Amino acid sequence: MLFKLILTNWRNKPARPLLTIITFTIGLTILAVFLGLISGLENYFRHNILSSNNLNQIEVQAKGRKLSLNPTNFLNATEITPEQFEKIRNLPNVESVLPQNTIKGISSLQVGIFGKWLQTDTLIFGASYAEIKDSGVAPEKWTDTNNQTIPVIISTKILDLYNLSFAKTNNLPEITPQNILGTDIIILLNQSTFYPDSNQTPISLQAKVVGFSTNAKLIGVTLPLEIVEKLNRQYLDQNQTNYLDLTVNVKRLDQLNQTRQEIEAMGLETNTTANEIEKLNSYFLTVNLVLSALFGLILLMAGLMLASTLIAKIAEKQKEIAILKALGFTQNRIGRLFLIEALMLSAIAATISTIIGFILSRIGNFWFSTNFQNIINKPEQLILFSPTNILITILTALLTSLVFSYLPAQKAAKLDPLPLLSK
Repeated sequence: MLFKLILTNWRNKPARPLLTIITFTIGLTILAVFLGLISGLENYFRHNILSSNNLNQIEVQAKGRKLSLNPTNFLNATEITPEQFEKIRNLPNVESVLPQNTIKGISSLQVGIFGKWLQTDTLIFGASYAEIKDSGVAPEKWTDTNNQTIPVIISTKILDLYNLSFAKTNNLPEITPQNILGTDIIILLNQSTFYPDSNQTPISLQAKVVGFSTNAKLIGVTLPLEIVEKLNRQYLDQNQTNYLDLTVNVKRLDQLNQTRQEIEAMGLETNTTANEIEKLNSYFLTVNLVLSALFGLILLMAGLMLASTLIAKIAEKQKEIAILKALGFTQNRIGRLFLIEALMLSAIAATISTIIGFILSRIGNFWFSTNFQNIINKPEQLILFSPTNILITILTALLTSLVFSYLPAQKAAKLDPLPLLSK
């Protein structure tokens, strides 16, 4: 009977209920889509962190280290010394240590792509094969220091940055790994494109792009560790091998914190996958709080529209309410009548917004995959429309309707029928 009364009222005067549903639907659709977008991005970044590192790893570097292309400030910090490297390797809980080093002078590279030769400054890093084994390069090719052509690994992330920003904004062709795999590169030691006043004699080296790795440094090219050490000794008078950073693998996860403390006691900085995940969680918590405030304003408008609809209906239907009370409807039953109506309005809006949100997420994911086909590390789904997000959307709608319909429902329940029936 209650549902029949509500539906009859809607048919007689559909404008206000329809406007309320539309307002709720707009707010809930925005909520559903943004929840999906935040979930998709969080899932993507979390997957990237976990795929690049494992939980048993510790990243180690010298305190205050700062990479720079400026020839007067290549490494604005001391590096990790061989003595520190040996101490870390001999710690009881350490299983292995993977070092990375760098060329100790200014350098640039020339590369031919799309029929043009480009030259730019770069940082040159050295890594062991275990560090870049995801690149697809054969171990013997990476460790062959007698090869006249130096093998070079490039970060997959730098290709994505180029394709997403520089290529799109400058209407340039996108680059895929196939475009530059096998490309010849000329590495120029002691030569800078942006700071050409160096008095040092340039040294030209032949190199070739042989693979791509998520563990390669983002702002330069990566060579075999032994070759970088050889170049430093041969051309740059660097007889001592210092290290840019280390990747330390501990034997068991429960030994991670103790090993970190032992490394930090040597005056070095450490970072772990758990730290990266904590930073990610903190960032997305901030984003969620900001978006929650925005969605709160939208839902406040929807809630006020709902309350306005119910108050107007109570004012119009006072005599009908009095008749219902005369027929035996209790105050609780009258209050439930308006609460149920509010829940029905929000449930309809939640259902419509879920359907619209799902359609928009499919369109958004299709558009992203179509327009960014060459992005290597792209998320599988940019907008992750999960059951959890649907549940949050529905519960938000129902809770908002209950909060904003409670006072109007109480007002209707407490109407005195006698003065109204005596008119």
